[in-house]
Amino acid sequence: RSWSVPLGALRLSRRYLEHDPPTDKQVRSLRAHIDGFLEELPLKRLPPGSRLVGTGGTVRNLAKIERFRLKTPGSRLHGHELAREAIDEIEMELRSLPRRKRTDVLGLSKDRSDSIVAGAVVIGRLLDYVDADDILVSGQGLREGLAYAALGEMDAEPESVRATSIEALLARFRGVDADHGVRRAKLAVTLFSRLVRHEGERGRLFAQALDYAARVLDIGRAVDFFDRHEHAARIVLASELDGFSQVEVARIAAVLHAADEEGIDLDEYSPLVDGADRATVEKAAVILLLADDLLERAPRGTTPRLTVTVRGDKVIVRPTRVSAWRNRGLGDRFLRTFKKELFVDV
Repeated sequence: RSWSVPLGALRLSRRYLEHDPPTDKQVRSLRAHIDGFLEELPLKRLPPGSRLVGTGGTVRNLAKIERFRLKTPGSRLHGHELAREAIDEIEMELRSLPRRKRTDVLGLSKDRSDSIVAGAVVIGRLLDYVDADDILVSGQGLREGLAYAALGEMDAEPESVRATSIEALLARFRGVDADHGVRRAKLAVTLFSRLVRHEGERGRLFAQALDYAARVLDIGRAVDFFDRHEHAARIVLASELDGFSQVEVARIAAVLHAADEEGIDLDEYSPLVDGADRATVEKAAVILLLADDLLERAPRGTTPRLTVTVRGDKVIVRPTRVSAWRNRGLGDRFLRTFKKELFVDV
């Protein structure tokens, strides 16, 4: 279902925000006007698991301003999660400035300097009305929607979109075997489920990031074998991965980058991946290295079956069809990360 209401940013700016900069009284009148229209719509609070998604120039411009404020990694706006508090902060900053000064705000397009305040007020009121904590920004709009409709792909499930994005990314690099990445991911997820416990939602999110990181690792190898983890991370950040939010892309890249070298600086992934995530990122990175090493020692085209036993200060991994495993420094890093000694019984 859809509804259309006359709450265009430029229309509202001309009608309600006459002063430059607008007064508090004018902003209050604008909010009351917006609320009147929202109350007429059959909108309810977002049910659990649902997201509010925004498209169009205003929401993208607000996201762009926040990206400059936070210095978030990557360059894309698609998938950016714009928090309610951030909208408030941006609105307060912009409405305190005259229009000629707003153009100095990093990320603000000049042609939206006269309408951005009203647009921010509309989006903020909508979030409040449906009780949403944030709005997920779409970098696509009506033109892309028409194209998807013509292709008959409007009803694609999120997981299907993600799979297609990963497939398209891998296809750009000659010699990358997607099935090999799937086998590596299977090993990595199995190891993670046994070795990383009691981390709640953070553990679940990084298990998902590890799964995708394992699938795309070989795009880095296509560039340079020795720095493959860092190259893969850079490519992931620079890619348009439809179906993934910006923070999900950052988690995947952080896991890949952390696997490159122990103790690597992950500040460039802040604030999407923060200090509280550091230990989980390191665990996922070590597991990625172990899964990759085990798969490389198995016959091509096969997936070893794993038995993982955690006993006191030891972790014993028994893989099938893997021969001649050697520590080569991975065991030492495993010990520092998990505080347990790694034994691979082949």
